[in-house]
Amino acid sequence: VRLRGSWQQGEEELEDGSTAPLRHAAPWSALAQLQYRRGSWQADLTWQYQGEVSAGRLAPDEQGKDYLYATDQEGRPYAPSWSILNLKALWQVRDHVTLSGGVENILDVRYRPYSSGITAPGRNVILALRVGF
Repeated sequence: VRLRGSWQQGEEELEDGSTAPLRHAAPWSALAQLQYRRGSWQADLTWQYQGEVSAGRLAPDEQGKDYLYATDQEGRPYAPSWSILNLKALWQVRDHVTLSGGVENILDVRYRPYSSGITAPGRNVILALRVGF
C-alpha cells in the first residue's frame, strides 16, 4: 500500500509591488495505491485526487482565461476538485514478455487537470504487450 500527497501554496510579487497567488502552483493533491503482487502477477488500484482552486485563489493572469476553467455560481472561473480510480494488472508471461491492461477513470469522471486547458479522457481501456530483445 502506498500513499502520497502534496500541497503547494505561495505568492509572487507583481511589478507594482503587490502580491498574488502563484500562477502555476498546482492545488493540493493526493494519491493512494493498493498493490498486490503474487508470482508473475501484479494488480494496482489507484485513487487520485486534486483539490479545488477557488476564483479568489487563481492568479490574476489565470482569472481572464475563462476558457480553461469551470465557472462558479457567480460566473467567475475556478478549478473544481476531482478524483478518479484506475485499475491495472500485469502478467510477466516469460522473462522478456509482459502483458498488461487496465481501466483508467473507472467511474467516467469528467475532469480537467489544473491549468491544462485539456479535459482528460473519460473511462478508457488499455492493453499492452511488451517484448524485450
